[in-house]
Amino acid sequence: MSKKIIQYNAGKDYLYYYYRFVILPWELEWSQEKFIKKKGSLDSYCKNKNISIKSFASAEKLKYALTHEYQNIENSFNGVLWFVRSDTVPKDILRHLRNCFAHGNFQMRQKNKIKCIFIKNINSNTIKAQGFIPVDEIRGLVESAKTCLC
Repeated sequence: MSKKIIQYNAGKDYLYYYYRFVILPWELEWSQEKFIKKKGSLDSYCKNKNISIKSFASAEKLKYALTHEYQNIENSFNGVLWFVRSDTVPKDILRHLRNCFAHGNFQMRQKNKIKCIFIKNINSNTIKAQGFIPVDEIRGLVESAKTCLC
């Protein structure tokens, strides 16, 4: 008997969106493009939707923040996405979302009665990104990050 792939738990409508509008564009377009945060509407979108986006210079700094700060602030926001920076913030958001969806490093659960995607992007036993985003805000977050495309 074959094993069910974890991504299938999201349901076909969500999977279609993740593959069509996150994974494939990353592979075919975005990974080679330049994104500038100041150019787009990412900051205003996150502020309006009360989503905390925070990048860290290293995995060690992210791990420290997750251990010492995350639990104190996670209930203050409708969504949180903290990650290790390797490029610009909008490009890193798209990359981490792509990695989570492509590798099944996410779960769909309720948080404060809102259906959310909980993300934990791990590479070589090191956390590269962690957080949660309301399912209804994934599209808006992706679209606002795309406005930063040069």
